[in-house]
Amino acid sequence: MTSIAAADAPPAFDAIASNKVSKQLVFIDTAVKDFLFLVRGVYPQIPVVLLYPHRDGVEQITRTLAHRSNIEAIHIVSPGEPGRVQLGGANLTIDSIASYTEPLWQWRRALAPDAEILIYGCRVAIDPAIAAVSVALLNRLHALTGAQVAASSHPTGNAALGGNWELDVSTGEIFTPLAFPPQVRNAYSGILA
Repeated sequence: MTSIAAADAPPAFDAIASNKVSKQLVFIDTAVKDFLFLVRGVYPQIPVVLLYPHRDGVEQITRTLAHRSNIEAIHIVSPGEPGRVQLGGANLTIDSIASYTEPLWQWRRALAPDAEILIYGCRVAIDPAIAAVSVALLNRLHALTGAQVAASSHPTGNAALGGNWELDVSTGEIFTPLAFPPQVRNAYSGILA
């Protein structure tokens, strides 16, 4: 069973909730359609942290990472669109990322030297040939966190709705497998838009 921790929980609660040491974390925005299905579908060894719409998601992630070190992968499952990642009550864009420089530097301190950030939002990294701003967001996130960043250039989710789970645009080579087994990806009924 996947453990769930609140992003703003005290460290003691977070440690009890996860009940295991993992080098990966999955952050799932509660604005995602059928988010509880995805929470239950994450590989059981990876802790899940929920991002709430009334809180700044960058700050929620920063608080969670403040009590961890040597994290190898962060999975962010949230609504997205070209050049924008919704994180709780915040939107991370090329224009807003400058206001998050300090928190993103804090992420860097919690991450392993070869860490990766996988962003599952729809079309966050639309084809670089037509959307330089999307690629600029990934590159800036990479520069601030030190992690290789991967995102999708197409809808993420249910194939019948035109989606898939391929994170096909990245700042470098990505080795981390997706946080969801194939049967969960195939059964998910929504799109992460």
